[in-house]
Amino acid sequence: MENIILQIIKKYFNFSSDINFSGMIKMLHQNSDKFYAEILTAVMEEIDNGIKASKERKRNWSIIRIDTRTIRTVLGKITFKRTYYQNKNTKRYAYLLDEAVGLKPYQRLDDAIEGKILEFANLLSFENAGKFVSDYDTFSKQTVKNIIQIFFKKEDEKYEDLEIKRVVKNLFIEADEDHVALQKCNKNNVLNKIIYVHEGKVTECKNRKF
Repeated sequence: MENIILQIIKKYFNFSSDINFSGMIKMLHQNSDKFYAEILTAVMEEIDNGIKASKERKRNWSIIRIDTRTIRTVLGKITFKRTYYQNKNTKRYAYLLDEAVGLKPYQRLDDAIEGKILEFANLLSFENAGKFVSDYDTFSKQTVKNIIQIFFKKEDEKYEDLEIKRVVKNLFIEADEDHVALQKCNKNNVLNKIIYVHEGKVTECKNRKF
């Protein structure tokens, strides 16, 4: 594993004798995400090899084939090889690497990139959010819409099992607009629409209410 990491370091960070300090900073900035993406790929495949070589695996699981999987992340697309198995007793099929690191069967996006998409979709249109959320990838308008729908569905499910629902006397809804700086968009800022929902304001001190 150490040799693999050293090879990746040499691939992305080749500090020649004539490079200055600013040049080193620029090289690190430009290549750091690519470097970490390749390190992550190597780590995933190393874990898969460890599972394959383990005594427990040999005792309980038969190797079926080797497949590849791609996950879209904040570092870009991560593609790695992993082994497909069948349990000798239950006959269940599984990618043991996926289960070991917590990847869902049909997951295509990492949780962090989904979080960024939700953040940008709050500031921009679905189409523009998909364009500016990542330096390495573009997400379709439909992908952004699907992520938002899934997010709100999960949020709704959190409250479905609550036996006691709170009843309030008054509920206030206020709408406003504010300018939000957005570095990725080649614009100074964007106009973001904001909605506040509250039960009323209380006086905290003189001339100041919350």
